[in-house]
Amino acid sequence: MDLRLKHQIPLLVVLLLYAVQNGASTDCDFEIDECGWEQLSSDYDMFDWIRNSGPTSTLQTGPKVDHTLRTTLGHYMYTEASSQSPGDYAIMRSPDIVHLDSSTARNLCFAFSYHMYGLHVGTLDLYFSKSATSMHKGDLVWSMSGEQGDRWIEKEIRVTDFISTSKSGYFIFEGRILTYTSDMAIDDISLGPCSAHPSPNSTRGASTERPRSTSHKSTKTITSHPNDPNDSKIALNNAALKCEFDTDFCGWQQLTTDVFDWTRHNGPTSTLNTGPSNDHTYGTMAGYYIYTESSWPRSQNDYAVIRSPGVPLESTDIDRCFKFFYHMWGLNIGTLSLYFSTSGTITDQAVVVWSMSGPQTNAWIGREIRVTDFISTSTSGYFLFKGQIDSYTADMALDDISLGSCTGKDLFSLSKSKMVISINGENSFIHSVDTVHFLNNIV
Repeated sequence: MDLRLKHQIPLLVVLLLYAVQNGASTDCDFEIDECGWEQLSSDYDMFDWIRNSGPTSTLQTGPKVDHTLRTTLGHYMYTEASSQSPGDYAIMRSPDIVHLDSSTARNLCFAFSYHMYGLHVGTLDLYFSKSATSMHKGDLVWSMSGEQGDRWIEKEIRVTDFISTSKSGYFIFEGRILTYTSDMAIDDISLGPCSAHPSPNSTRGASTERPRSTSHKSTKTITSHPNDPNDSKIALNNAALKCEFDTDFCGWQQLTTDVFDWTRHNGPTSTLNTGPSNDHTYGTMAGYYIYTESSWPRSQNDYAVIRSPGVPLESTDIDRCFKFFYHMWGLNIGTLSLYFSTSGTITDQAVVVWSMSGPQTNAWIGREIRVTDFISTSTSGYFLFKGQIDSYTADMALDDISLGSCTGKDLFSLSKSKMVISINGENSFIHSVDTVHFLNNIV
C-alpha cells in the first residue's frame, strides 16, 4: 500500500463519519422539499424563506434558474422582498444540532451557493449558533452585502475558520432586505470534505495574527513628518495606495499628532451593535480591515488619522478615481472624513475630499471619487482618513482602498458637494439636503 494513502485513511474515515452523522442533516438541494431546514416562527423573524423554481416575481432581482440543475425546473430558497419593508429579515435553520470538533475537522467545510442580484439587495448572513432561536455577534461565520451580479456564487468555508474548540450548534441563514429588489437565494447546502480546488470565492484560512494594542499612544513608532511627496523613495503609481489590510497596513501610516490609532482587525469588533462582523475583501471573519476602536479609554470627539504613501496627481487624469469601502454602523457613531494634503497633515490647507456623519446601514458601502473633483492643478500629496468618534459605539471601518481607473459605479451621486445622510436603525431611508441620484451599488 502507498505509504501516503495509508496515513490519509484515518482522516478519510473521520470525514466520512462527519458526513454520515452531520452532513446528512444539513445537505439540501431543495429539489424535493426543504430537507428539514426550518423557518423560524414570527416570534424570531419577520417573514419566511420561499422554495421556488424559475424566476422570482420581481424583475431585475433574484435568480432565473436554480444552481443544481441550472434550469427553470430546479428549486432553490429565496427571500421574497416585494411585500416587505427595509430591514425586514427571514431566518432559516439547519434541521438538527451539528457537532463539530476542531481537532478532527480541519478538512471539513460548510458549502453553499448563493445568488444576490438586485439594486440595493441587502445582506445575507450565515451563523453557527448553539441556540436554535437566537444568534450573537460572535456566532457570525460569513456575511455578504450588496449586489453580486446575476449569477450563482459557490462558497466553501472551512470549519476550523469559525470554531477553535469543539462546538455543537445549528447553521442559520439570515436574509435582511434593503428594498423590494432584495430577492436573495440559497441552494446546494452541504457539510463535508473540503474540495481540493476551492472556488475563488471560498474562504481563506484564518490568520493567527492579532492587532496590536491601541490603548496608549506611546506604542507608536511612525514619525509624524512625511517624506517629500516628490522624493524618489515614494512609489509614484496607483499601487502605492492599494491596500486590503490582509497582510499589513501596506505603507499607510498612523499619525502621532492625533489622539489614538486605527486598529487592524479581523472578525467582529469587541463592542456589540457597532462595527463590521467581517471584512469586505473576502466577506469572512478571516479577512482583515482597519477600524476605530471607540470603547474605553476613548472619549467623545477623540480622533484617529491614518495617512497614505505620497502620490502624484495630474489634473488631466479625468478617468482616475480614489476608491474605498467604509462601514459606519452604531448609534452616535461620529464622522469619517477623507482629506488630500500636500503636507501630509490635516491643516487649513488640506482639502476635504469626502465626509460622512451618523449611522449608516450595517453593511460595507463603496465610494468612488474622481481625482479631478478635488484638484484643479497637478500636484503631489497624501490621502488621510480621519475617524472622529461620538460614543463607545463608534467603530468605523475601512477596507479595499485603491487609486485607479474610474468604474462609473457608486452608491449615490450628489447634485452638490455637501450633504447630510441619516438612516433610522438599519433602514435605508435617506434624507439629504441635496438631491440624491441612486446609481449602481458596488457594495
